Formats: sequence, structure tokens, C-alpha cells
Amino acid sequence: MQRVRLASIPHTDYIWWGLDVARLNTEAGEDIRYLPRHLAGGIQLPEEDYWLVDDDKLILSVFSCDGRTGGFAWERSPELLRQCLAVRDQVWERAIPYAQYAA
Repeated sequence: MQRVRLASIPHTDYIWWGLDVARLNTEAGEDIRYLPRHLAGGIQLPEEDYWLVDDDKLILSVFSCDGRTGGFAWERSPELLRQCLAVRDQVWERAIPYAQYAA
């Protein structure tokens, strides 16, 4: 499993919390990387956070207008799937591995 987290700088409490718990995920074998937002220039990020499953299923994280979690939605748009696959490849290339970023 692989994950890239976009990180605002200065870090918010949520980013600090994510860095703290990411250690447990990486110890379990997940490859987590961080990409500071200022390094994401030129990447056409989608509106929502998302998960890719087996390169052919796109799950969006849905939030309400006030920022609370609203749930998840299976997105079936082939165009949005292609965009998210391209974004994944671009951010992965620029992202910093957890151990290096956390240090």
C-alpha cells in the first residue's frame, strides 16, 4: 500500500498527528510519503482527496462545507480516474519518504 500526503507548511496539528501515527503504518509495511504543498506546483490536483484501488477504482473522500467528514463516494468518471492516476504518478515522483521527511 502506498500513500502520499500533501502537507501545508507550517504544519497544522492534523499534519503533526499524521506524522506521529504514520510511523505505525510504515512499520506495518505501508510506504507513506509527504509532499509539501509548495512542491506541488503545476500538478492539477482534483477537488477532493481520493483513494485509488487497483488503478481502476476511484473513491473520493467527501467533506461537508464546514470541513466535517461526509463519507466516501465511488466515482465512475473515466476522465477523473485518468486525472487521478496522472496526479498519483506526479506527486509520487516528488514526494519525500516518511522516514526522511519526519527526520
